[in-house]
Amino acid sequence: MSNARQRRHSEELRGRILENAQEIILEEGIEALSVRSVAGKMGYTAPIIYHYFRDKNELLSCAIREGYRKILACAAPVEAGLTPDQELRVSFKNFIDAALQVPHAYKSFILNFHSELLAENFVLSRSESDESQTLAKVISTLTAGVEAGVFAPCDVQLTAKIFWSSMFGLFVRLIVEPHVSQDEREALIERQFEVLIKGISA
Repeated sequence: MSNARQRRHSEELRGRILENAQEIILEEGIEALSVRSVAGKMGYTAPIIYHYFRDKNELLSCAIREGYRKILACAAPVEAGLTPDQELRVSFKNFIDAALQVPHAYKSFILNFHSELLAENFVLSRSESDESQTLAKVISTLTAGVEAGVFAPCDVQLTAKIFWSSMFGLFVRLIVEPHVSQDEREALIERQFEVLIKGISA
């Protein structure tokens, strides 16, 4: 086998290991994940998993990051040419729609109090040099809005955390109350944006 094919095979196998680890988390909970449980699910022996991951903690950490990345990737990209307030509205709406398409995955990878998951999803305690991809995007949009005179001058990092936390609260309610109709959901999201945008407008 050539080096390129071997590398590709190795990457594919590592990806399958992570997919199986995520399935175990989704189906049985994070406590059920172990190197042996993944190996058994795939019909492999534990040493094969250890070839790609040092231990259960590394496997768990990588599975969480990849699971979170998949949820973010479900959100449709924001079109170019929008004003900062429109960009915030569309990006959060896309994220809500994506999260509601995979509520079980969202709860497993984001609404979980396991220490590994919490560390990956921290927002409020992150410093400016240690921002999540999501928070960094909100900060960037807020900064552009302040510079354009759309938003009032503010501490953009603090404001981004408040904006994200406010929207996160709505995400959670919509996930734990799935009976809310689509029309009511749209009205709630729209009103949330109106309140938040009005509060930071110049």
